[in-house]
Amino acid sequence: QIFIKIEVPNKVERAIQQMILTSFNYMSKLFINTHSIAKKSKPLTDYEWLCEADEKKGLDIGCIYRNFKNYKEFIVAISEVVRVQ
Repeated sequence: QIFIKIEVPNKVERAIQQMILTSFNYMSKLFINTHSIAKKSKPLTDYEWLCEADEKKGLDIGCIYRNFKNYKEFIVAISEVVRVQ
């Protein structure tokens, strides 16, 4: 019989948890930008500008979800949550 020490799932699980946490951090910053722009009735073009400003301030917001299509998805998600409240 061959016994294999099963530590891989723990390492894999930790790696997946870290990926999820990293994604959450990116998304939360982008949601804050989206909410701020919508709340102040600013033009949609300010979203990309605000992301660039955050990046220049040293915030790591990633390079994904920084376009108009994703901005619209964020607005829909935020409005659904506000509507439920």
